[in-house]
Order: sequence, then structure tokens, then C-alpha cells
Amino acid sequence: MKEIFNLTKELIKIPSVTGKSKEALSCFLRIENQFSDMINARIESGDGYLIVKNFDGKHAHIVLNGHVDVVAAEKSQFEPYEKDGKLYGRWSGDMKAGVALITMLMKELLEQNYTKKNVMMILTADEETWWPTMEKLVNEKWYGWDVVLIPDGWSTTEIALMQKGVLHLTVEASWVACHSSRPWLGENAVHNLVNF
Repeated sequence: MKEIFNLTKELIKIPSVTGKSKEALSCFLRIENQFSDMINARIESGDGYLIVKNFDGKHAHIVLNGHVDVVAAEKSQFEPYEKDGKLYGRWSGDMKAGVALITMLMKELLEQNYTKKNVMMILTADEETWWPTMEKLVNEKWYGWDVVLIPDGWSTTEIALMQKGVLHLTVEASWVACHSSRPWLGENAVHNLVNF
């Protein structure tokens, strides 16, 4: 538990704002150092991602997924502090603590030489915007998996099966024109939209 806590603190200190590849790389290197002496760790890194796995190949039974990027903030928010047994800092929950957790879990699996399932940890640095790296890993590099675990939710007691979605729609409103001296004869399109 202390290792997760300490790694989270270290990651919070790195201002890995989305789009800043140097800072994201600093996070990836810090995490990759956890596996530096493990000969059974398969490590791949590229533009905006870090992969650690316990097998050769591209299809995992289980993926541990996370992101190191955060939304921009004041410099002071990247200074972690403890209060009442809790750790505070920029995106400690979303998701530097989650990244530290899956890093230590992957490390433990490799230390135990776990091989019953193909396990892969994928970390990216562009989730706060569009997450094109995951799309690239699937569509261009042909990575695949059966189950993905992302410790990015806000509940510590429930597993979220789905979370985000996008709804695109077009709303049109009509109006009735009138003279400003007789507004009761007209109909305002903005009011119709609000009522809708």
C-alpha cells in the first residue's frame, strides 16, 4: 500500500498536462523503472503510450488501463499533500492513484511469474481530450483484449460497467415574427428552446 501511495505522490508532482509529451514521458519513465530489473516483463513504448505485459503477442485476456495526462491547472495543485490520512493533488483520483495501483499490480504479477492469463498494462497520455492513442493501438498496431479494467471511477466499492457516452442531436425552434410594440402577438424561438 505504501508503494502505491508513494508512486501516486511522485506522479502528481509531474505536471503531465494533456499535450505535453515531455511531462508524459517523465511519468512513463518513472513507471517503467518499476520493471527495469524484471526479465519477464515485455515493455513497449511509443508516442503517447507505455505497454507492459507478461507475454509475447498482442492479444491479452486482461488489460489494466490508465492515463497519466491531466487537465491544466495552477502550479500549486501539482504539490501533493496529506490530510486526515488522504492524499490530495492534481488528479490524484483521475487517475494518478489508479495508475500507481495498476503499476504495482502488474509488478506483483510479474514478480510471481504469473502466466495463467495474458495480462497487459496500457498507459496513455491523451485520455482527457480524445484518446486517439487507444484507437491507434487497436486499428493500426492490432492490439486486442477480452476484458479491460480501468480504475478511473469515483466509487471505491462498485465496478462501473459503462460510464461515458456521446449524444449528438440537432434541435430546431420556430418563431412567429411580430412588431416590438405588440410582443404578445409573436413567439420567441429562444423561449421555445428553453421550454423544450
